[in-house]
Amino acid sequence: MACIIRIDKHDKKRGISHTHGWQVRGRGTRKNGERKYHSKLFSDGVHGGKGKALIAAQEYLQAIACSPVFDRPVSEPNHPPYHYHLNKNNQTGIIGVHRTRTRYTRGRVRYPNWVATYTGIDGTQQKKSYSVNCYGEDEAKRLAVEFREMWEVAVKDSPEAVKQFLQEMKDGYLQ
Repeated sequence: MACIIRIDKHDKKRGISHTHGWQVRGRGTRKNGERKYHSKLFSDGVHGGKGKALIAAQEYLQAIACSPVFDRPVSEPNHPPYHYHLNKNNQTGIIGVHRTRTRYTRGRVRYPNWVATYTGIDGTQQKKSYSVNCYGEDEAKRLAVEFREMWEVAVKDSPEAVKQFLQEMKDGYLQ
C-alpha cells in the first residue's frame, strides 16, 4: 500500500518556512518475504511548484507500484507477530523481555521493573510490567518471562486465543 501526502512544515516562532512538498510513502514485500519501505519527498522548490511536484510524486508512485517490491498486497500475512531471534542488543537472553527502570514525573526516583512486550489485539506494541520492589528480582523476571511465553503460545494458536488470553490478563485470572 502506498500513498502521497502533503508536507508543509513551518517554524512559527521564527517565522521561517522549512519543508514544502509531496511525500510518497509505501510498503511492499519482496519475494523472499523481506519487507521494504519506500519514502521520498518531492519538494516544491526543486520541482518548480506545488503542481509539478505532485505530478513527479505520482509518476514515482506509479513506477514503484510496478516494481517487484510491490508484487503482493501488504495485508497478506507473511511475517510472524514477533521476532524468533534475539537482537544483538538483547541482554536477558529472552525475546521480548527486558529490565528497565521507570521514572515517575514527581521525582527523580527510578523503580526497577521487568517488562514483557507483546502485540495487542489492535496490532500496537504493548507492555506488561512487573515491579522488582513488589515481587523481588527473580520473581518479577519469572513473571515477565511466563507472560511472554503464554502470549506466544496464544499467538501460535489463533487470534481468538490471543483475545481470550489478554482478556483473562485484564480480568485478573492470570497475574
